[in-house]
Amino acid sequence: MRALREQCKMSWISTGVYFLWNLLLIIPRVTALALFCSVLPCFIIAHFLSLWMLLVLVAWSQKTDYMEHPGWEWLYRAAVGLIWYFSWFNVSKEGSIKLKMAIYCSLMGLDTMILLGF
Repeated sequence: MRALREQCKMSWISTGVYFLWNLLLIIPRVTALALFCSVLPCFIIAHFLSLWMLLVLVAWSQKTDYMEHPGWEWLYRAAVGLIWYFSWFNVSKEGSIKLKMAIYCSLMGLDTMILLGF
């Protein structure tokens, strides 16, 4: 909790912009998934599991070590993969956040275009 108290608080305007940014990222993703599911419903589970497993491996490559036991750490990574399926947030302590977000947005944009293409 000490780390949370040391961080600067966001203003209401920053909070609103951050909320709108995430909303504008999630709405096209959910829309593309819904359209894909309406046309090819038998493939949505395969799509979800393959992309989710990729995102879990990406979370594993970030070398997170927040939990005491390895089983709980893998559960944390699975939850991160599920959240990343719709929206991005940073889980690592090192590296360029902007680069990671750009890679994530590019991957999700490509996936959304592929879903809409089908």
